Amino acid sequence: MNFIYDRKKTAVIYKDKEHSYYELIKMAKIYSSLMNIEKEDRVAIFMENRPEYMGAVLGVWDKKGTCTNLDASYNVDQLIYVFNDSHPKYIITSNENIEVVKKAKEESNSSINILNVDEIDITKDIEIENVAVECLEKDAVAVMLYTSGTTGNPKGVMLTFDNIMSNVDAIEEIKMVTPEDRLLALLPFHHILPLSFTVLMPLKFGCLVVILDELSSEAIKRNLQKYKITIVIGVPRVWEMFHKGIKGKIKESALSYKLFNICKSLNIMPLNKIVFKKIQDAFGGNIKFLVSGGAKLDKEICEDFNIFGFKMLEGYGLTETSPIISFNRIDNVVAGTVGTPLPGVKVKLEEDGEIVVKGRNVMKGYYNKPEATAEAIDSEGWFHTGDLGQFDGDHLKIIGRKKEMIVLSNGKNINPSDIEAEIMKGTNLIQEVAVTEDEKHLIAIVYPDFKVLEEKKIANAKEAIKWEVIDKYNVTAPKYKKILDIVIVKEELPKTKLGKLRRFMLKDLLKGSNLIKGTPDEIVPEKEVEKRGSTSKEINTQEFKAISKFIGTLHDEIEIIPESHLEIDLGLDSLDIVEIITFIQNTFGVDISEEDFSRIKTVEALCQYVREKGGNFEEKEINWKKIFEEPVDLKMPSS
Repeated sequence: MNFIYDRKKTAVIYKDKEHSYYELIKMAKIYSSLMNIEKEDRVAIFMENRPEYMGAVLGVWDKKGTCTNLDASYNVDQLIYVFNDSHPKYIITSNENIEVVKKAKEESNSSINILNVDEIDITKDIEIENVAVECLEKDAVAVMLYTSGTTGNPKGVMLTFDNIMSNVDAIEEIKMVTPEDRLLALLPFHHILPLSFTVLMPLKFGCLVVILDELSSEAIKRNLQKYKITIVIGVPRVWEMFHKGIKGKIKESALSYKLFNICKSLNIMPLNKIVFKKIQDAFGGNIKFLVSGGAKLDKEICEDFNIFGFKMLEGYGLTETSPIISFNRIDNVVAGTVGTPLPGVKVKLEEDGEIVVKGRNVMKGYYNKPEATAEAIDSEGWFHTGDLGQFDGDHLKIIGRKKEMIVLSNGKNINPSDIEAEIMKGTNLIQEVAVTEDEKHLIAIVYPDFKVLEEKKIANAKEAIKWEVIDKYNVTAPKYKKILDIVIVKEELPKTKLGKLRRFMLKDLLKGSNLIKGTPDEIVPEKEVEKRGSTSKEINTQEFKAISKFIGTLHDEIEIIPESHLEIDLGLDSLDIVEIITFIQNTFGVDISEEDFSRIKTVEALCQYVREKGGNFEEKEINWKKIFEEPVDLKMPSS
């Protein structure tokens, strides 16, 4: 039986170039001819999203091999781990990743064979006996995907062809997707959700796939409109981005906001589509439904997309379940839930609320890790997800990760993601927030929207966020859910490629260490690497020496370099800022308004500002007694 065959139509579009089903199969056959592998031999695929990725998967399957799909951002050490763990015979890569592959091969003394798709001629003429790629045997391991390794070394999840087809068959059974559908692929193919639903399923059904080469709201909208996309599969971060922009535009007009609230109260889909036709058109005007997976979607976002005239279908699953366990159907959406179980999948809740699953979709196991497999799949075949849930009728609702629940000293259980969602509502000062426990109380780690802070001329982010956001949340929150402290960070919070927060890394953020960017799977605290110095020439200027010396009097034992962020690195509060402004006025004769100061982020930028304003250095101490004794010309009212 054929998995894919020549449908005499376009299969995939990438960078506006069309590739037919015939061309994709021919590409797969050429790759297949270059590999000398036996059944279920592993072949690593290590490249960015592109048509050649699809051809590589099909080429490996053409030889009955197993695809080991790797994160395209892996570094040398992570690649070496895979080489030593699963010993793939070949690695199919691209010019973008070839140097990392060569270095990993050299350092690991691996005998792995390298195929670079950018050096393979796929235009040459070849004889193809059967213009198709056949299905694998049901129990054959079709793909192996590595978990993110958040609690130890990554594990290779073995998914059989039947595991993969359990999801595809279920979608076919309920007739959700047809050969006329056009899907936008914007998530990385090394994750099972996009691999299954934007690569394998559309090719099996004969759909068109448009691969996005740039992840931005403009690029998404352009492709939606140009190619008349009907289905988009995204993660909550994508929908949060669009929701924030759309809702913001609606609120700018009193009439639009009134119409929004009327549609919300009536909840009539045909009316929603008419009222918000402009939003429909911005998405290309052909959307059948949108899909959200990979993490929990805020209920309000799901409901609002319905008002915008879209069907938002949230689903739930894991890599180990191929991935779908349950999802909302087009004609039966319950916002705030992840729908009903897939046909043929059994779901039940343990006494502690953990979701356990049994069915065709459950993995074969973890590669070469029988103990970890036995821990995940019990003797009766139930896979333990590690997620807590409850049923809302026949719809499943996710409460949170079992290991991520915060248990307070009073015995109260708290799901941090619920608090995070509440904090984010109604504010544009924050880009990301994470709630965790520190010294027996809740603390919020906040990555602000520095652009908005600058536009609003806010000089002190911490105080503004505390008063305008956190305190508003605390007013209505139960006592045990109140946030008692906040920490501001100047870089994005650590996340997986699908946008899931890596909560186990939050403790490092609370230790006062700035984070140095590594790969998405490896963010290293500063204390674990050689202490950074400064390469800025500013360090030798008169302005820097004077300003850093003064800041040192405000906060003892603090390292000050030109790149130090005034608020985040040096912890300056509003009173400190007043003192610095006064110091600069007295020392350099330069006046700085609080509005100007709000735009100055670092010590280096402050020095440059002073220099640009023509400040003349004159070292003297601030005489607060003299300042307070200066006469003030203030007319008091006579009454």
